[in-house]
Amino acid sequence: MISDPNTDTVTRFDSIVSAPAPAKIKYIASFDGLRGIAVTLLMLVHGSYGYFGGGVPRVDLFYMMSGFLITYLLYYEFQTTGDIAFGKFYTRRALRIIPALIVCVILSNILWPLSELRPGNDQLMATVSSLFFFSNLVFEDVLGNMNHLWSLSVEEHFYFIWPAVTFFILFKLPDRKRITFLCVLLACIEFFRVINYAYKDEWRWGIFWIDPYGFTFCRIDCILIGALLFFVLYRDKFNNGAPAKSPYDNLLLIGLGLIFMISAMTIKLVDARWLSGGFVLSNMLCAFTVLLTLRNPNHPILAHKVLVWLGKRSYGIYLYHMSIFIYMERFRVHHSFTNFVIVTFFRFAIAIAFAALSYEFIERPILEYKKKFK
Repeated sequence: MISDPNTDTVTRFDSIVSAPAPAKIKYIASFDGLRGIAVTLLMLVHGSYGYFGGGVPRVDLFYMMSGFLITYLLYYEFQTTGDIAFGKFYTRRALRIIPALIVCVILSNILWPLSELRPGNDQLMATVSSLFFFSNLVFEDVLGNMNHLWSLSVEEHFYFIWPAVTFFILFKLPDRKRITFLCVLLACIEFFRVINYAYKDEWRWGIFWIDPYGFTFCRIDCILIGALLFFVLYRDKFNNGAPAKSPYDNLLLIGLGLIFMISAMTIKLVDARWLSGGFVLSNMLCAFTVLLTLRNPNHPILAHKVLVWLGKRSYGIYLYHMSIFIYMERFRVHHSFTNFVIVTFFRFAIAIAFAALSYEFIERPILEYKKKFK
């Protein structure tokens, strides 16, 4: 995965500032395959009428991969230039996130009056909070067919401050202090999540709330774990190859995959055991899954062309599927299994097709333009 994989030399350094410039990371096909699996679970959960659980681990998985990759990009820039171009970083994020998000919000507004939504939904608040990334602070019953965009708000809050944290603190610390800093911060977040759940009824003000599932400080733990994985795995090995593979990797991947799917389908969003501390176990599950994926960047299953194709379009699927799913509820015939299968098929097909068109004509052309801001 990293250049020069055959050398056994390990270059140790006291500070990242004095380290040699890292090699460019190669494309991780297995990451896209993992995204493809996660976004499929997302649609299964949201289209199952409660038969499957809340799909908690798949959100954590997206966050962890994102934390790993964004931290790498910032690290690479700092090592090769001695600086971080904050303006270019935010421009790249905006070009990646906002165009498709605007299309999503337009689609959601078009389908809003045609959809069966709960009383109390506020179209204007849902639109504004989604476009300005604070929907994770708004009570879920207000957001209608834009409810799912809370997770995007969490991610963007994190990446608004992460470049400054890495530049002014993290990259200038010695190795051990850097790891210690991240571990202490993670411990604080986990403690806050437990306390927040214990007193959850006291954290709501009108339509705004601070809840243990969607509040930014409660959910950035997995993004930080992704960053921690980067430093633990690559701080000394960046010029000397990826983490070594194990002959048991395939068996471990199958085992973790089964556990991941079962937990993603069964853990409810309101599960008291998960919210009061069980999330640590799901975090560990995702961390081991990402680790094994990094050790097998071109795994024959994870890097399968179908999963990779879905993974590349996972952002669009994530954005568009909810409004499409809710709109198509009008075609449901209750207590009819045949109707359920047909409606579910068309839900998946339309959401994936819409995401494919978005990727082809919106996201990919803009991704090419984004290269100007490297």
